Amino acid sequence: TPGAVSRQIKGLEEELGIPLFGRNQSGMALTAEGETLYATLAEAFRRTADTLDTIRAGQPQRPVTLACTDAFAKCWLMPRMSDFWHRFPDIGVNHLVTDDAHGFRRAEVDLRIRYGFGAWPDEISVQLFEETIYPVASPTLAERYRGITIADLPSLPLLHIDWVDPDWTGWDEFLRRGNIPHAPLPGRRFSNFAFALQACQAGQGVAIGWHRLVRNHVAAGTLVP
Repeated sequence: TPGAVSRQIKGLEEELGIPLFGRNQSGMALTAEGETLYATLAEAFRRTADTLDTIRAGQPQRPVTLACTDAFAKCWLMPRMSDFWHRFPDIGVNHLVTDDAHGFRRAEVDLRIRYGFGAWPDEISVQLFEETIYPVASPTLAERYRGITIADLPSLPLLHIDWVDPDWTGWDEFLRRGNIPHAPLPGRRFSNFAFALQACQAGQGVAIGWHRLVRNHVAAGTLVP
C-alpha cells in the first residue's frame, strides 16, 4: 500500500541519515543522493535477474510423465507427438504405457489420460474429448453377416476385453444399455485392446470400437462399423 511504501522509504532515509525524496511543484522527486542510489540498485537488480535467468537456462527441465493405455498410445497419442515435439522441443515427456489402471503409483505420473466421467477421488480431471463407441468388424466378416441387426450381436463371435478399469465399457454393458437381452456371452477374451483390434481386423470377431482409436482403420477400410 502507499502507506507501507512511505514507511519503508522513511526507515531507509533514517538509516542513511539523508533524504532520498524531496517535494517540488510536481509532487515528489528523487534527490541527488536518491538518484545515485536508484541507479546503483537498478543495475544490481538487473544483473541479479540476468544471473538467475542464466542459472535457470542451464538447468534441464524435469520431464513430464504421461500415463495412458497401450491402445491409446498407439492409435491416438503417438501420431500426434511429433507435432508436439516440433512445437515444444524443450519439454521432455516420459511415457508410462499400461493397461492396468492400478499398475503404477499416482506419484509416478504428472498426467494421465483415462476413460470415464472424471469423478475420480484425489484427482483433478479435465475433459479431453467426448467418445463414441460402436461395433466394428473386418470387411470380410461384415459381408458374411450382411443384413443382421444390432439385436443379433449376442449371436456373433464377440471379442472381449478383460479390463481392470471399472469405467471401461464391455459387451455386457454395451448390450444392456441398448436394451438387448442376452445370455452369458461366449467369445475370445483379451487383456489388451490393441491385440483385440488386430484380431478384429483379421476377421476373427466383432469388437467394440472406440471412435478416436478406430477411425483411421475405418477410413482405411480395414474395419467396418
